[in-house]
Amino acid sequence: MMKRILLLLMLPAFFLTAQAQDDGDMAYRVSFTGAAPTICDFVDALLSHAEDEALGVFEGYWQLYKKGNGLPPAVKIKVDKPNGFVSYSHLYAEDNSKQTIETCYWNCKDGRHKIVGQVIATYQNGRPVMGQYDGITFYTYDSKTRMMEWTPTGDVCGDEFNEIGLTDGTVINLPDKGKDISLWLNTSNGMKHYTLKWNGGGFDFIKK
Repeated sequence: MMKRILLLLMLPAFFLTAQAQDDGDMAYRVSFTGAAPTICDFVDALLSHAEDEALGVFEGYWQLYKKGNGLPPAVKIKVDKPNGFVSYSHLYAEDNSKQTIETCYWNCKDGRHKIVGQVIATYQNGRPVMGQYDGITFYTYDSKTRMMEWTPTGDVCGDEFNEIGLTDGTVINLPDKGKDISLWLNTSNGMKHYTLKWNGGGFDFIKK
């Protein structure tokens, strides 16, 4: 079973970018056939450079999936190319925990760039907890260079969102339909819902 460190205190804002790394180490070439990359091509690029354990485990099952081999009952992979969405989940029966990874992309209004988002989440006994590798990460793909580069969360979602920090119990759902990201934050006043609304080049942080 994958070892995890559950972080039960408020995390600093840099965890919104999933263990902040030097952006020079997070620029990847995206290989594809046809006129434009699909969500599978973006997942391939991200997993081919996976350095943390969560993505490394996903990468192994992703290769099995692409070859048409059967997956263990505890592992689920969903691919929705028309909507640009991939989800992965792995249930660990020994401690009733589950790791989930969602990846999707958005077409920018400038016609040249795409924003790629990835969320890693951990659940324990059906409840969201903040695991070692958890958070949301963004990348910007340039169709001219075919390169995808890590992008600070504040550049995509604004400083207000970047400063909120993630707490134990946070839930982030990338859209398998539509374009907006749903965010549930565990606060002292209970769970609060927020929306990251797509604006054609990034997201507006909408409080409800």
